Parts: sequence; structure tokens; C-alpha cells
Amino acid sequence: LVGSSPNPQTTNSYEISNLANQFQGLVMPSVPKGIEVKKTTTNLDDSCSIWYQLLRPELSSGLSVVYRFIRGDPMKRELGILRLPVKTSMCVQIKFVNKRSDGVVLRHVRILQRGWV
Repeated sequence: LVGSSPNPQTTNSYEISNLANQFQGLVMPSVPKGIEVKKTTTNLDDSCSIWYQLLRPELSSGLSVVYRFIRGDPMKRELGILRLPVKTSMCVQIKFVNKRSDGVVLRHVRILQRGWV
């Protein structure tokens, strides 16, 4: 028919099924019912050291850098993801925060290795 619009329900269901087919390889399937998922109750803050201040914002144009050491199960999990040996490795969490009061964006943070060379 000339001048008739397509049925919106038919078009919408076709678009949804086409969209689902595009994401088919990207979505993980749900866990089957016979397999137990291991739940860890380890809190990251309980397994870490205190935060140490590496760079104070008043001395570095507003850049604050703090770090802490990760221990225990969270460290083993992170090293397992990176496929690093647990016995000879350590994990350090580093946090960079822009604490400038004027709202200027820090575009580049250059990390240089000094000492221990």
C-alpha cells in the first residue's frame, strides 16, 4: 500500500533481535545451576596498609599522590589476573587526585623512576 506506515511492533521486535544478535559474542552466559560460585568476603581495606602520602598538593601545583600496599587474597587475585608470581611480587595501589582550588585540569602526569637503579 502506498502511503501506509510499517507496523511499529514488527519493526521494533526485528530491531531488538538484530541488536541481540550483534552482542551475542560479547555477553557472558549466566552461571549454570549445578556450579557453585566462590564468594569472597575479604574487604579490600582490611587487607591493605594505611595510605602513605607521596606528594603533597601544596608543593606540586595541586597534585596529590597517595599509595598503599595490598596484601592477602586481594593481592593474590590481582597478581593472578596479571599472571605474576605471588611469592616474588608485591601490589601497590596508587591514587592520583587533582586538588587544585581553581579547577584547572592537570593534563599530564609524568612518572619517572629515580633511585634504586
